Amino acid sequence: WGTTSDDLDRGLKALDTSVQHAIGLGYKEVWVCREENPKILQYLSKQSNYNWDIQYEKLYYGGYQYVMRLIESL
Repeated sequence: WGTTSDDLDRGLKALDTSVQHAIGLGYKEVWVCREENPKILQYLSKQSNYNWDIQYEKLYYGGYQYVMRLIESL
């Protein structure tokens, strides 16, 4: 599939395409979560065509995870 850069580009394209589709379907709250290191979420939020906020949130059943939430759509 190529390099790490190619993987990141594909991931970014998939994220932005999925967000566009979700907005088109009328979804108001769009988010992505990750329990491990947030660096991939930070990269995606900076490179995305959308504005995102990343928080370290407590799970209702215990523990924490990183959550990247859409702030506003274009």
